[in-house]
Amino acid sequence: MKKQEQQTREKFNALKKYYDETWDKKSHTLHVGYFGYGARTLTKAFADATAMLIKRLNEMATVNVGSTVLDVGCGTGKTLQILCAKYGCRGVGVDISDAQIKDAKADLAATNRARQAKKLRPLRIKFIQGSGSDLSRLFPKKESFTHIISQDALLLVVNKRSLFKNAFRLLVPGGALAIADFLSEAPQKTYTKDQKKLIYTLVNWSGELSYAAYRAVLSSIGFRLTHAEERGKDMRKTYDMLAKRLRPYAAKDAVYADLAKRYKNIVSAVKAGKMGWGLFFAIKPTI
Repeated sequence: MKKQEQQTREKFNALKKYYDETWDKKSHTLHVGYFGYGARTLTKAFADATAMLIKRLNEMATVNVGSTVLDVGCGTGKTLQILCAKYGCRGVGVDISDAQIKDAKADLAATNRARQAKKLRPLRIKFIQGSGSDLSRLFPKKESFTHIISQDALLLVVNKRSLFKNAFRLLVPGGALAIADFLSEAPQKTYTKDQKKLIYTLVNWSGELSYAAYRAVLSSIGFRLTHAEERGKDMRKTYDMLAKRLRPYAAKDAVYADLAKRYKNIVSAVKAGKMGWGLFFAIKPTI
């Protein structure tokens, strides 16, 4: 694993307890909320972000009992659990953080025990610690998945071209790709020193892409985009609400204080048009 991604792994392992406490105590969600369905709370916005992604995924290529879904940057695996419980499909989750994968496996085990008590089949999900840059090693067999998803994780992947090329290789013809991710609409040199530290360095944001660059890269790999949308307003609202939530924590702990400053800087950067949040949905052509 590249040195930078090893550092990212260590950072997210260390930050997990802070995220769990202040993002979503129940589900340990760690992605931008979607407010397009009228959500007024973060909990609803997080759930709606997943519901929206699943809806659009189904519109491109129906998820069913024969589907196998790969989630790159799966976190604690909640999206895969929702998909596999609803459609009976198989799921594989990859995340760079050992702590996230440990949580995902423990939660899946608890879910399956509860399902067994209700005489339901266990969810068919596997979780793997690994990097999105390294999909060729993790999954050497091509056309292994019917669907590939990612929610706000690919910003951390160092070798994005390798990631997208492998996503194309791993999808069956007609397979669907659904991505939500951070966007950088201005060069890092336009950020202040403090903004660079809090927005980029704190989480090791790597190889940032603009909305236009994201579309161009996916198309150059061979994907056919079916829908793309820039929704910076959702990112701004998510981080504004998170910053307010962190106020009582930031007064007592330096890590929380840095996170609160990060969230406020993200809100400012989005307002200034330097950052955004993008949704990208694409198909691997059958020809």
